[in-house]
Amino acid sequence: MQVLTTAPSSSPQVMLSTRPEKSVGSDAIWDKATTALTDALDRKGWTYDVDEGGGAFYGPKIDVKIRDAIGRMWQCSTIQCDFNLPDRFGLEYIASSGKVEQPIMVHRAIFGSMERFFGVLTESTAGDFPFWLAPTQLRLLPVSDDFKPYCEEVVKACKRAGVRAEVDIGGRSLGKQIKISNQEKIPMYAVVGAAEVEGRSLALTSRRGGDLGSLPLAVAIERMAVAHETNIEPHEVGAGAVSSATTAAPAAAAAAAAHAPATAAELARQAAAAARAAAVSAREAAAKARAE
Repeated sequence: MQVLTTAPSSSPQVMLSTRPEKSVGSDAIWDKATTALTDALDRKGWTYDVDEGGGAFYGPKIDVKIRDAIGRMWQCSTIQCDFNLPDRFGLEYIASSGKVEQPIMVHRAIFGSMERFFGVLTESTAGDFPFWLAPTQLRLLPVSDDFKPYCEEVVKACKRAGVRAEVDIGGRSLGKQIKISNQEKIPMYAVVGAAEVEGRSLALTSRRGGDLGSLPLAVAIERMAVAHETNIEPHEVGAGAVSSATTAAPAAAAAAAAHAPATAAELARQAAAAARAAAVSAREAAAKARAE
């Protein structure tokens, strides 16, 4: 459920699917299995509907459905409580009490069909994935090839911090690079020129947040790392969540400003690690807001 509520699609619908007309197993087994799933839903506090007769032939199930771009509902996650197969196969185990018991088989599929899940996800976003989910989160656009070494350094620092970054393939004007980045729906891009190299900074532009301004390299990477970890956009990251890069390691920040590539990369890695710990409350708050 956490996966589906985090994914950028419509709110998932939970269904309790009960015994179909054609099924195997005794009434007692079906009643026991259905009660077990109902109790599980009640303990979670989830709102659910009952799909009468929608269960599998061997047992009831909990289905989680999501809506596609044209309003159709598709089953993704499913949990099925199966008392029949262990009985039919004669499965047994020795419990901690020393008694011979029959196991309960639970069928679980987190996504259901992977192709269906990603198809619905892609349709729902029209390929415009949020920052935390995008295959490429940051694209660096060098003004000229002279600035590519710095771009490659930034990519390595991003990788250490868990941010997916790449450098534009080059051979085209800056305007063309920006246009293609927008067409390919890259969540974040940064134009890299002499000012960025000399100041060891990044001027970030977000598809959803616009111009984020010029930031010190470590702070920029940390902001993206926090956004990635908490499933939000970089422009939504509060100032407090990215303060550790400059307050917790002032010496490293000064060394980075003095053109120390390795130190800057290490600072970004350490800052991102600190930010992940500081962002736990933000993640919990975001999850609570989505649930409501």
